[in-house]
Amino acid sequence: LAVIGVWLTTRVEAHVPPTVRGKVVDAFRHIRSRPVLWVPMAISAVLSSVGVLYQPLSIVFASEVLMPGSQSRAETANSWLQAAIGIGAAIGISVLARWGRPRPRQTLLATGIAGSILLIAASFTAVTWLSALAFGAVGAALFANMTLAIALVQRHAPNEMRGRIMGIHMMGILGLIPVTAMAGSSLARAFGIQKVIAGTGFICFAFLLLATRFPIFDGDLAHDATPEEQIATGTVLAEEGS
Repeated sequence: LAVIGVWLTTRVEAHVPPTVRGKVVDAFRHIRSRPVLWVPMAISAVLSSVGVLYQPLSIVFASEVLMPGSQSRAETANSWLQAAIGIGAAIGISVLARWGRPRPRQTLLATGIAGSILLIAASFTAVTWLSALAFGAVGAALFANMTLAIALVQRHAPNEMRGRIMGIHMMGILGLIPVTAMAGSSLARAFGIQKVIAGTGFICFAFLLLATRFPIFDGDLAHDATPEEQIATGTVLAEEGS
C-alpha cells in the first residue's frame, strides 16, 4: 500500500519529445561548431551549385561555341559532352577509393582546386573532342570531390544526428542547382557562355583557397573514410545527380 500511495502522489513531469524544428536547429548548431563538418559541406555546396553549372549549360556551350548555326550538330556535340561528364564522374569516384584514402581531406582540397582550374580551361576549348576531354576531366574532379566530402561528413557526424546532418548536406548539394542554373542561363545570354563557365571556375578556385585557412586539412588522416564508404557515397551521389 505504501508503494501504491507513493506512486499515486509522486508527480512526474511529462516528457515532451523534441520537435522536428528543434532537431534540425540542433543539427545546424552542431555543424556550425565543427569545421570538420561545415567546411566539407560548404565546399561541396559551392562546387555543386556553382561549379557544376557547366553540366546543365553544356547545350548552350555546344550551340554557341562548338556547333554554331546547326542545332542537330549542337545536340550531337552536347551528347558527347554529357557522356564524357558521366564517364569522368565514374572514373573519379572509382579512382578516389584508392588514391584518396591516405589523406582524404587533402584530396578533397586537391580535387576541388583541380576541378576549378580544369573548368576555366574547358571554357576556352572550341573543338568537340577537346571539349569532351576537358568536361570529362572536370566531371572526374568535381564528382570525386563531392563524394569524398559526403564520406567525410558521414564519418564525423554523430550517430544520433547523422541522418539530419546528411539531409542538410544533400540539400546544400542539390537544392541550389535549379536556382543557380536559371541565374547561369541569364548570365550566359548577357555575357556569353564561355565567360560564365570561366567565371564559375574562378569562383570555386577562390573559395577553395579561402578554405585552406582551416586546420581540417592538416595532418595524416588515413582512417577518415574507407574505399567502400567512398564508392557507396559516390554511387548515391551519381544516382541523385542523374
